[in-house]
This record gives sequence, structure tokens and C-alpha cells, in this order.
Amino acid sequence: PPVPPWSIENKTDPLTGKHTVYALLETEVEDNGRRGEAQVTATCDARYLEFRVRYSSKSGQDAVFKHTRTVFGYNSVSMRTRIDERAVKEEISNSEYVNEVMLGFLSDPVGTFSDIQNAQLIRIELPLVNGDTPVVEIRPQDPRLKDFINGCGVASRTMQRATVKQIGRAS
Repeated sequence: PPVPPWSIENKTDPLTGKHTVYALLETEVEDNGRRGEAQVTATCDARYLEFRVRYSSKSGQDAVFKHTRTVFGYNSVSMRTRIDERAVKEEISNSEYVNEVMLGFLSDPVGTFSDIQNAQLIRIELPLVNGDTPVVEIRPQDPRLKDFINGCGVASRTMQRATVKQIGRAS
């Protein structure tokens, strides 16, 4: 099924006055016949782009990632990622939440994220404690995500935030 467009929302925190941009999308993922939902949050500034993936089960299973260790209250998760058809990479993510992983990218010397901006597909394998490994797909060429990434740090150099929710099923 076609991936729906991202919805963009502008909000201002009533206490701090900080302006935040959100792009909302929701994705269903599946492995071994068990379904779940992944929520991806992209944040960026002029130097760093980060994707946070939170997983929740729709099958009544525990929505917990397989942790390799806990250090200072943060859970370390070893996960596999792949950008387009490049080599699969093993990444380590640290989060205080048992159902969240993070994947980050540094900007290049001229202050852009050209590696990600030119990519067609980023895949993140989510290692769950029950042995399932659903895969979340991020498509950087989606026009709204592309605009968000292109704007990272350009205007005010402050942190922007987009929450990604892709409706549909991962194939």
C-alpha cells in the first residue's frame, strides 16, 4: 500500500515559548506473524540528525528490546542497520527506555547531511527479547522528511523535532 504523506505540525511551548516542528507518521511492523507499531522521532540541529524508534506490541507480547547491558541507567541495544544497498552495519544504541533505540548521523564538513539526503531507504532491525526482529523503514526522499532534514539548523540553529508515524504495513 502507498505510504501516506507526513503531517507537519507547528507548536509553541506555553511555558518556554520554544517553537517546535513535528512531522507525524505511524508504521506497523511484523515478524513471525506478530504485529507491532513503531514510532520514529527525528530530531536535528546543524551538526546532528537523530532517529529515535519506539516500539509497542499489538500482539500482547512484551515490547522490550534485547539489551546487551545497562550502564548508568541506560540500556544498550545492539541493532543492525542498512542504508540503501550498502553493507549492513551493527550499531549500539543507548536509551533509558526498554522499548526505544536511537540512530544518529553527524553532518559533513559543509554542514549538510548529504549521505542521508541522497539515500532512498534506511532500514533499522529491532531486536526484541522474544527473538523477533521487525524492520522499520525510513524513506529520506519523502518530500516532508526531506524538507525537514534540509532545514536542520539552517534558520535558528536550534533543535527541531519531527515525530514520524507511518500508516500501513511494512512489507
